[in-house]
Amino acid sequence: MSASRGFPVEARFVAATPAWEEARVAAASALLPAGVSLLPLAEAWAGGRRATATLTLTQDAPGAAGVLASVARTLGAVQAGAYHPLHRQAVVLPAANRAATASGIIPPHGAVLPGVPEDLPAEIAELALPVPPQALDLARLPEAVWWLNLWTVPVLRAFPPGVVAAAPWIRQERLEGALLLAVADTPPGPAHPEGFAAARAVTEALGLHAMQRAAAEDLAP
Repeated sequence: MSASRGFPVEARFVAATPAWEEARVAAASALLPAGVSLLPLAEAWAGGRRATATLTLTQDAPGAAGVLASVARTLGAVQAGAYHPLHRQAVVLPAANRAATASGIIPPHGAVLPGVPEDLPAEIAELALPVPPQALDLARLPEAVWWLNLWTVPVLRAFPPGVVAAAPWIRQERLEGALLLAVADTPPGPAHPEGFAAARAVTEALGLHAMQRAAAEDLAP
């Protein structure tokens, strides 16, 4: 699998710990193609702070799945995903904006995804998180179903036996202590909008949004 021409593909990695080990970050950075940098971060999530890291693959980068798997393994990530930037905006921004509006941080407004082409399929709106992003414990539950998904055993245990394997992935690859899962041959985005329907179908088959709602309620103070 490779990224399609004309846009970058982002990859995101999540740890079960508050910080990455410096040696792991250095080792993972050494695996990256020329011109690609790994950006380590720390974010506040339910269950405590989690270390995250992101990178952007060049638009013609080959082997995105291999890069995702090797970097995730080297970092010791509990989950990882690769996606067109628009896909992540569609998943995260609506719930984040609702939470910010409810708290008075931002005024009410209608433009949840400014600049998103109007001709994208309706499925993109159905991918939005049902709860604010920070309400999830990403050490135990997937953030979303992306183009490429790497889920380790702690994340896979969130699902009943057989549910993940039965979902309509286009590709499933068993790795050491993880599964690498793909919803389409190319990243869902403006050039390949049919991938959003595939991501929605997998999300529904997993019952992921219902699981996220229940998990957020359990973690609420």
